[in-house]
Amino acid sequence: MKKSLLALILLGAASLIGACSDEDHSKTSCNMDEYEKGCSNGSYLTCEFDSESKKGLGVVVAHATVTIEGVEYACNTSDQLEKVGNVQPQPGGDEPVCKDGRIEGSSSSAAVYNNSLYRCEGDSAKKSKCDDDFVNGCYGNIYVDCIDGKMAQHRSYKEGDLTLVCRNDKPVLSNVECKNSKFTDFKQHLLIAGDQLYACDGTQIKNVSSKYNSACDGTKRFYYDASEGRYLSEDCGDSAHICEEYQKGDLTYSACMNAKDVTEGCGTANVYGNCDKNVLVICSSKDNRRGKTLRINCREQSISKSCVMVEDDYGYDCAIECGSIRNRYNDFGTCEGNTLKYCTQSGEYDEISCNNGCGFNGSYYDCL
Repeated sequence: MKKSLLALILLGAASLIGACSDEDHSKTSCNMDEYEKGCSNGSYLTCEFDSESKKGLGVVVAHATVTIEGVEYACNTSDQLEKVGNVQPQPGGDEPVCKDGRIEGSSSSAAVYNNSLYRCEGDSAKKSKCDDDFVNGCYGNIYVDCIDGKMAQHRSYKEGDLTLVCRNDKPVLSNVECKNSKFTDFKQHLLIAGDQLYACDGTQIKNVSSKYNSACDGTKRFYYDASEGRYLSEDCGDSAHICEEYQKGDLTYSACMNAKDVTEGCGTANVYGNCDKNVLVICSSKDNRRGKTLRINCREQSISKSCVMVEDDYGYDCAIECGSIRNRYNDFGTCEGNTLKYCTQSGEYDEISCNNGCGFNGSYYDCL
């Protein structure tokens, strides 16, 4: 029975037509009576009931894993189902052969051999040993850790109560349910998993790390901490304080602020912003007609923050400052020739000599 059911699912995966990305799935309708579920682009696709659709119609939902008769499976890069669970490292033998960015005979771009990690770059392999410099994490479609001098690869791993699998070097949520734009078990719209930020959009789980420097979920604020290299969260506090988002460049930012400092409509305020002493006055949206005017007290965000001009096209923002009175720098950085000068999150001055030039990337100054 188990073998025939799995064969049926694999047949369905092979017959899927018009594969699309995760973002495309959220708007794709399907006929629940005729849709053939299966693997496509590394996700397992099903057709599920949509209360807003006509009778018999649903929406295509992408899953990181699927459970069949009590066994958890995930779609590999060849769109074949594989069991989720620990994968034992290969104990010996010849070094792996790379072909077109994949380990030959495998669906992953990385694998553990002889207590070392091999990562394919085209037809060549880059080797990393299990030592003090090794960073545990997602490599290709496997999670690799180095503990007590022993390296192992895993199909899935735990992050608190969450189970994650790896897809193209990034962690993907596995054991969470997303309905009505809320993660059911957590009763919230946003979740941190690994070093990534995920949102529940309708019934779709989306990685929104590239869109949000920080974000709001009710009175909870999620923000990226560069010094930690991951997202953290904080509660904005009592009922007098709220979390509000605003747009800067290609990213969305957020701030915990007093509710009385938020007014409907933008008037003369815009996303470019301006400084009223140490208060950032800014429109929350690029569309002034739909936005709110936010008066963000930079000192309330952090005692070391001030309202500053960041860059001509970017405008004003709250920033951590450091340096002398005559030579002030901030955590957005600045370029002096090919030298990047900036403040760390702890308010200390630092600089980097850039090999390929220094410039503004749309959100902050960085080496190019």
